[in-house]
Amino acid sequence: MRRLNIAGLAAGFRRADGGVMAPIFALSLVILVGMAGAAMDVGRVMWVKRQLQSSADAAVLAGALSVASNSSAATTAANDYSGLSGKKNTVLGATSVTMVGGAPQLKCFSSVKVPACTPGSGKYNGIVVTQEARVPMYFLRVVGVTEMTPRATATASARGGSGRSLDVMVVLDATASMNNLDPNCSIAGASKMECAKAGVRALLQGLNANLDRVGFMVFPGLTKNGVTSKTTCNKTLDSSDVASYKQVAGDATGTSYTYTVMPLTSPTYQNGALDGTSVMMIAAGGGTGNKCTGIQSQGGAGTYFADAIDAARMALKQGGRPTSQKVIVVLGDGDATTPASKLPDSALEWQEPNKKGQSGQWVPSNLCQRAIARARAAAADGMWVYSVAYAASTTSGCEYDTSNYIEAGGANVSLQGLSACTTMKNIASQTTKFFSDGVGSSGCKGTGGTNKDLVSLFQSISEDLTLPRLLPNNTT
Repeated sequence: MRRLNIAGLAAGFRRADGGVMAPIFALSLVILVGMAGAAMDVGRVMWVKRQLQSSADAAVLAGALSVASNSSAATTAANDYSGLSGKKNTVLGATSVTMVGGAPQLKCFSSVKVPACTPGSGKYNGIVVTQEARVPMYFLRVVGVTEMTPRATATASARGGSGRSLDVMVVLDATASMNNLDPNCSIAGASKMECAKAGVRALLQGLNANLDRVGFMVFPGLTKNGVTSKTTCNKTLDSSDVASYKQVAGDATGTSYTYTVMPLTSPTYQNGALDGTSVMMIAAGGGTGNKCTGIQSQGGAGTYFADAIDAARMALKQGGRPTSQKVIVVLGDGDATTPASKLPDSALEWQEPNKKGQSGQWVPSNLCQRAIARARAAAADGMWVYSVAYAASTTSGCEYDTSNYIEAGGANVSLQGLSACTTMKNIASQTTKFFSDGVGSSGCKGTGGTNKDLVSLFQSISEDLTLPRLLPNNTT
């Protein structure tokens, strides 16, 4: 019996196995390369889709900033921040990106209560952007897939995002000129004060009852420490409450609230609308009942708003919440014309006689620049200061600002000879926070917004204060 040659058999087996493994290895390599290539194609699609979603989010948030007040501007902004070729968020890795439907969709969501929207009114409170990209395939072409078309959709409301809580002090011009009619107001036959109060109500409507608080101040000031007791449905602010711009007890540092109509208060809503029975709505002229006229323009002391701005600043510093964003909104024509007899001593300077036989006298000094200095002090405290120029002239005003003004221990204003429009522009803490009705001589243009209708201006401020928010794509 022959002995088995184990070593020879093993060597033969290896030779036979080598011939079989070579094609198996080659086939496996093709499969592995194909799978890796397919993963690269799919990975590129996912990369493009992430870019699509990010650009869609940016587009709807940009459009939502103005969708409630200017639908054309909202569409333009959404396109500008989209992923379309040549726009601010161009998508890489795609042969083309298109806006599904051809343009952003403007929506009137019934579930969004602030701002409310009535279907068919032509007004909108939301926006939807859907984008589609064409992504070429390289490795998947071998199985017939030449391209993929990922989509991304984003939906946003006009405003109402949670964000940071706000403490807002609104300072209104209550001088006699505010009794004049405003032919440009969206409320027919309204006086300037009535239009201003309607604007305030528009501002309130855009705020968050759970986060925000609002207070009201007026200039000229009041002899009483607040007049919320007078803002009832059968009473208004009568002339006995008007005071000269004289510092009263405790007012030297701005701690007296003699300008305050209503201290910082949280708004209340009923079914998405402001509560007409609240002190806030009564003071703003929107209370329920025929006699709820609220704040009145009593006049009696001319225009000087530096101390009112300072009082608002101090009220926010002392009564504002530590984590809130403090905000001052100042409405006026920007022209300080109060005579010396109605001003506090701090706003006067001694004038030597210029003729024999005359005696020296105290005269108003740099009244407009003082207001700018107080507003800049508020901005230095981290406050946002909005200014609304109401029929402010670009060619005249501020007759007492004859020299450059440097406030002791404070701001160097140095804007002698400025106009009423320039005053209001410099009161704003940023150029984007200066709004104007554009009605004054030569047309005072607000760098934050210009609109003849005061109500629309306050709506714009509300939009600027309260950020839009992303919503689920199935929002109705």
